Amino acid sequence: MERTRRILFVVLMTVFCLAPLMPAKAAKGEMKYNMEYIIQQRLFVKGQQVTLLNTNLEWPVCVAGTDVFALRNYLSQMFFDGQQTSPRSALETYAQSFGTEIHAMPEGEGYQVQYVDLFLQVLGGVEGQYISFYALKQKRKSDSAKAEERDLRLFTYNLVKDKVLTARDILVSTIFPKESQHMEFIEYLYAIDGRLRDDEGLLETAVKVSQSDVEALPDQACLLPMGVALNFKVLSNGLASDRLTLLPRADMDYWMKSSIKNWLLSKKRVGSDYVTPVKPIVVPKEGDDSCTVYDLVEEMPEFNGGEKGMMEFIAKTAKYPDVEQQFGHQGKVVVAFVVERDGSVSSPAVISPISPILDREAVEAVIAMPVWKPGRHNGQPVRTRMVVPVTYKLR
Repeated sequence: MERTRRILFVVLMTVFCLAPLMPAKAAKGEMKYNMEYIIQQRLFVKGQQVTLLNTNLEWPVCVAGTDVFALRNYLSQMFFDGQQTSPRSALETYAQSFGTEIHAMPEGEGYQVQYVDLFLQVLGGVEGQYISFYALKQKRKSDSAKAEERDLRLFTYNLVKDKVLTARDILVSTIFPKESQHMEFIEYLYAIDGRLRDDEGLLETAVKVSQSDVEALPDQACLLPMGVALNFKVLSNGLASDRLTLLPRADMDYWMKSSIKNWLLSKKRVGSDYVTPVKPIVVPKEGDDSCTVYDLVEEMPEFNGGEKGMMEFIAKTAKYPDVEQQFGHQGKVVVAFVVERDGSVSSPAVISPISPILDREAVEAVIAMPVWKPGRHNGQPVRTRMVVPVTYKLR
């Protein structure tokens, strides 16, 4: 999963270099959302089947002041085969299908190992109008690079209409396989790609690829402020691989549906006055469940070195990518997390974002924190929610 994540990060960095998350004329700059980050690597056994479940989900809780119910249902259907809107409970139910959780590979022969990857990342969007995602769910054997089951999706969530938009909602139908203009679009697409890479002498190769793999284009698409992101398959030595490409709006305008173009030009927005949902403070009571997360306890959790030590650790750990500095993205990413009863950190969630890339960097810095002194109530360690700002400032 780490390899998949690194590959996608490189691809997305390329996309962001080509297209900032917000148009240059946007007044407010950032797209406001509340994301829960579920990052796990767990091992299960069922008979002779061992499953390594890799989870890296940026799960939307609230976007532009709306609860994005349709979006969360769509994601639950994709990842967990059910209309559940609580990702952690849905993940637990899904994980149980792989058997009993273990903490080390079982000894002995005859065990078959499979990898299950669940991956969801925000690609970008326009405040109050839409937000776009990259989603991947796949199963693969340890001795095979090819996935047995693979579901990769690019999609856009229309905040105004509370609706998920896929490639067929965004692009004209004539570009899809078996339609009259399908080959025209493919040749046009590869001609653009070839011109971009012509200095490397790859134009001829690109044309040959397009002729041998016409059925796969385009299979996924989503909107970004500067254009349309397309995912299609290319052949190399007889093997198909995914390729994520961003085409500028000017190049894709002819191939987009009129209804989508009109909507993008409209001034309809939702949640202009964004407010992070505030939950009532949870204080321990007699007989409370030990799994409950509390906001206020008698002895609050403490970082080794105190608040100063924590901020110094985050300042050293949180990365500030050059591309984000070039876009002028700065400010405070506010991350909520849980200090467990053993002092470990879990359940990170961004409650005040800047941009998807900086949000991820802040979450990774929080996850990397060493063990805390846990919170205590009535002399017993309890799970306690904490909030920390991660500051990014241009010099």
